[in-house]
Amino acid sequence: MNEEEFCRALKLNAENPRKNEENRLSKYGMGLKDAWIHLGDICEIESSALNETALRSVKIDMN
Repeated sequence: MNEEEFCRALKLNAENPRKNEENRLSKYGMGLKDAWIHLGDICEIESSALNETALRSVKIDMN
């Protein structure tokens, strides 16, 4: 993910600009958030885009 996609992935109900593509996950912008809520109270996400050296990370503590 690039920086814009990373920020959008963390926002609740963020509109996906590719939502009309066939077979897309996260069609409604809730998949990542719903998954971590069910897996535990702390979520750590790391991501980088293809052909980029930048690593983006965030740690969310629901407590």
